[in-house]
Amino acid sequence: MDPRFAGVSRRLGKDVLPLPDGEAHVWLALTDANHSPQLLATWEQLLCSEERSHRDRLRFDRDRHRYLLAHALVRKALSSYVDVDPSAWRFVANEHGRPEPMWNGKLPLRCNLSKSTGLVACVVTREADAGVDVEDIRRIDDPMSLARHAFAAEEATDLESLDREEQRVRFFEYWTLKEAYLKGRGVGLSEPLDRVAFTLEGRMVQMWLTGESRPAMDWQFQVSRPLADHVMAIAVRRPPRKDFRIVERWGIPAME
Repeated sequence: MDPRFAGVSRRLGKDVLPLPDGEAHVWLALTDANHSPQLLATWEQLLCSEERSHRDRLRFDRDRHRYLLAHALVRKALSSYVDVDPSAWRFVANEHGRPEPMWNGKLPLRCNLSKSTGLVACVVTREADAGVDVEDIRRIDDPMSLARHAFAAEEATDLESLDREEQRVRFFEYWTLKEAYLKGRGVGLSEPLDRVAFTLEGRMVQMWLTGESRPAMDWQFQVSRPLADHVMAIAVRRPPRKDFRIVERWGIPAME
């Protein structure tokens, strides 16, 4: 047994999915899928009292529904790799508010969660810092007004050169990459978005720290379109000269 998981109890001999150290798995779920009331009630039982209280304070039904799916997703995804009941996970926030998954005083996995209209996503790794951000590209009418004030100058210049539809997509590529990176570091939006700049050439993504002449090489990025109206970015802190394999998985894992 992996010593990191010593003392983790078995649940009915459940098989767990492999998650090598060099892989980051991204789980996605549609928030507007037709889930039965029985399934929703089952997922609600997975939440801790704090999560239920937070969900109940949300004003709109759609937001409460999205919160439930997102938190059921992260709990079920974690329990796909470690044989722990999904309801047993506890999440401890760091000094910036980033929650880390704990079980019985252990930190057996790392994860990060993102919610948007229509889609939720979480990334899971063994030990590597990782962040995910997913956004609905229809939610901002004038992305340039925000980019001129919040993005690095070269990113704003790149956006200015594009037509309106390309501009909207590229804006959210930059936005999700920045958020995924900051969430992967565990600092969220406590740092300015123009502290880093991204360049995109095809599927190649590079990040530049402000004032540096060479791209940062200790993070790996992936940006994609999981749905026609959504952009998603993944950021993973990688060891020197080693690339991560990023795997997408759809749906909330089924209950036993």
